[in-house]
Amino acid sequence: MFKLRIVVLALGIAVLAIEHALDAAGDAIAAEAQVALRNTRCQAVVLGCAGMAGLAQNLSARLDVPVVDGVAAAVLLCEASVRLARLTGWKRLTQPEPAL
Repeated sequence: MFKLRIVVLALGIAVLAIEHALDAAGDAIAAEAQVALRNTRCQAVVLGCAGMAGLAQNLSARLDVPVVDGVAAAVLLCEASVRLARLTGWKRLTQPEPAL
């Protein structure tokens, strides 16, 4: 049976601080992720802040696990929703509401 393991960690770094010290934030994220990966046997990391956008590729190489950029994932989900609507005829998702 497949068992989903989810761990949520907060770094305690303000979003604006991440933007101004991206390398230091990446080091902090990597350190916390390494502990979580070792202690929980989780197999991927999802970045949950737009300020972390762009760190996924470097972190994935450092951690040797998939790292998902939350912003990129959200954009792809929106694109897929629109494409699915076009394929299946869900016009409500792709066309404006009619005027009353």
